[in-house]
Amino acid sequence: MHISNRPFAAHLVALVLVSTALPALAAGYTQKAGSWWGDPAVPAPNHVEMTIEGVQPDATVNGTISFTLTCNLPQPSTLKLDTIVIQVDGNNVQAYYGSNARAILGLPRTFNVDTTKFSDGWHELRARCYGMETTVGPELGKQTQVTNGHQLYFKNGNAFIDNRSVTPGIVDAHSWYDTDAATGDAIDYVYVQIVNVHPLIQAPLKGVVPFTGLVTNAGPTTIAHWALKVDDVAISEFHDAQQLRTVDFDTRMLSNGPHTLQFHGHGLAKSGKQLAGQVEIPIVVQNDPQPSPPDAGTPPAPSPDGGVSVTPPPAPPTNPPVQTSSLSGSTGCSSRGTDPLGALTALVAAVAFTARNRQRRTPRS
Repeated sequence: MHISNRPFAAHLVALVLVSTALPALAAGYTQKAGSWWGDPAVPAPNHVEMTIEGVQPDATVNGTISFTLTCNLPQPSTLKLDTIVIQVDGNNVQAYYGSNARAILGLPRTFNVDTTKFSDGWHELRARCYGMETTVGPELGKQTQVTNGHQLYFKNGNAFIDNRSVTPGIVDAHSWYDTDAATGDAIDYVYVQIVNVHPLIQAPLKGVVPFTGLVTNAGPTTIAHWALKVDDVAISEFHDAQQLRTVDFDTRMLSNGPHTLQFHGHGLAKSGKQLAGQVEIPIVVQNDPQPSPPDAGTPPAPSPDGGVSVTPPPAPPTNPPVQTSSLSGSTGCSSRGTDPLGALTALVAAVAFTARNRQRRTPRS
């Protein structure tokens, strides 16, 4: 999506930052929204999905903005694509119907919106994909719809009209269903919103970060599920719980690098069937390296009896070592002991040595 004009130097600095940093998830990131209807235990093959690229939530835009939309029916599917619509403030600005919509099923399509035709101020840009049930039975022809909307600030020098109350930081999946064939109730919609998207997409995540999600509805359904998932694995979920929740999202249990964050919610109709919605955004995790555990050293060798052989350290001397003079006729090495037995042995040797010398000096008779 084109953003408002800024000095060339600012664009250059931004380009350098994006090209040298970790994966950037600002303008142009991909988000996905999906809807489905049916048995919560055995989801029916009637999912409708859309992928939008090139829209930055809460951006200031001017001139003609461009983005890419892909409507998809994950296979196998009992639906056929029926309608694709682009709206500003709920009014159609582009639309494809019937075979024209089906001709671009699963294909990325670039859409352009001329913002100069609208007043300056906040507006809602919304895309819609409709699927129609083809299975013969009570639900034949029923529509399942998914929409994805963004608040954008149009700034073209036109008259300013404050026509919308805006809560920044929202991306959503707006899921609609037709009439419940079992009860005749008009189901209307379930609205699944990530409420604090900016800190989740604008920088790599580390440590514990807050996540806020809101699940609301219109019509006869009862909100029955609130779930935060990453890469299709539930991280935190609640059943029959309050609709607005903030939970601690511990990114340290994820590997560093890109992941897909998914927020899911559904409402239960009186028939027991669910209308579910899910919105997905990309995230990048970059936690600091964890310190290595201290080195425990080389383990001791096993002893012959299968145990561990441990050599006790030498006992410290009770007295400091004492050097004694070499005795005459000895090897000339210093004494290695200072115990009484060693001293007595040395004394006996000296007496014997003296006696032998005296015998040699005594004249023979």
